[in-house]
Amino acid sequence: LIASLTHITAANAQVAPQTAEMAAATIAQGISGTLNVGPNATYKTIQAAVDALKDGVDGPVTISIESGKYNQRVIIPHIPGLSPVNTLTIKAASGKRGDVHIFHNKFDKGGYDPDQMANDYGVVTFDGADYTTLQALEISTEDLTYPGVIHLRNESRHVTIDSCYVHAPKSSNIQQKVTLLNMYAKSKANANNDHLTLRRSLLEGGYMGVRLGGTGTVALPKEVGGRILNNVFRNQGTKAIYVAREADAHIEDNIVENETSTHNDFNAVDIDATGDVRLARNRIKLATKGYCTAVYVRNMSGLPTLPALMANNVVMVSHGTTPTRRYASKALGITLKGDLANLLVAHNSLCVEGNEKDITVSILGKMADNVRLLNNLFANMGKGAVYQCARQENLASLRLDHNNLYTNGTSLADVRTPVATLSAWMALSGERYAYNNKVEFASDVLL
Repeated sequence: LIASLTHITAANAQVAPQTAEMAAATIAQGISGTLNVGPNATYKTIQAAVDALKDGVDGPVTISIESGKYNQRVIIPHIPGLSPVNTLTIKAASGKRGDVHIFHNKFDKGGYDPDQMANDYGVVTFDGADYTTLQALEISTEDLTYPGVIHLRNESRHVTIDSCYVHAPKSSNIQQKVTLLNMYAKSKANANNDHLTLRRSLLEGGYMGVRLGGTGTVALPKEVGGRILNNVFRNQGTKAIYVAREADAHIEDNIVENETSTHNDFNAVDIDATGDVRLARNRIKLATKGYCTAVYVRNMSGLPTLPALMANNVVMVSHGTTPTRRYASKALGITLKGDLANLLVAHNSLCVEGNEKDITVSILGKMADNVRLLNNLFANMGKGAVYQCARQENLASLRLDHNNLYTNGTSLADVRTPVATLSAWMALSGERYAYNNKVEFASDVLL
């Protein structure tokens, strides 16, 4: 495009410049449609196809990958033109998970870098990419020093991981902290990777399954809108789902299975979230070797008009019958840390099997306001207590109604001292309409 400046307006009058001024600009046409990747395709590597989009898109784009193994790293930068309509999908051409395997087994940290975390990368890295989906891909590493197998940074928003298989060897070593889906945000306002969706995927091994969360600076806006839906998390080393300072997080319809972790504090779900928070219809089955908690609630606070919701979850924790150490042998169904507000815990089924040190529900602190536990099935089949509460005054901040409580041990609750009977517990805690019936579980799948 070439333009000539022939007149300018000055003092409400047009004036011709003494010398004509010329300007030139090149307008590149955006790309849309399908880009094929493979040994016999236009693009031999996935990165080459991504790089072809550097000047922008003007319609939806699909990068279609032929079946095979691809030993390479992929970095997806900000691409001009991506939008809710003009999206980028990177997928297996066959549509079958496992037909395309992207892997890389050597993480190179390089020399000293004062901003190392901001520059970390994964086998697949989203580096400011928006409205991009990975679909039906297998992605892995054998190098446990990778920060993430899939890694998000630099305000990568509306990223979706759909029907993928992401895996690495299991680790509980703090020097080998590979997270299967990792996120990093700089300590500045609005630098988060908002609106991540992880769905219908299998995540196996690793130090953690997914870390969902933005900047760790408390004064800055939280990351928002994360969705973890219909996934299977299997045999992570320390945590399956870690939600760190997320707003409006939905963790729904997932399966968490772990029978191999030897970590002394394994968590199936470790959550710190506010706003429209939902932890619902998840199935958790743990048989770890050490201390474990199915759901550890650091914070799960909603609004008075829209409480946070923990509902219809099914938890089975099977534990050793003989404590190996005084503390590390404990298993917990749900732990509520304290200072929670506007939280409804309803219609959950929890069963702990192990030894007398195992607890079904642990209440660590005083709640802020409007925290209710209603219509839950809480069972301890290992002779431990159903409830453990650090202080009696913490119970006054809870509303407990219509829960079925059962232990095959001698104490139904522990509030610094044992509480043996249901009537004694109701008098102490204020719980109303509670039941004390043994429920036979048909299987560890259907509780």
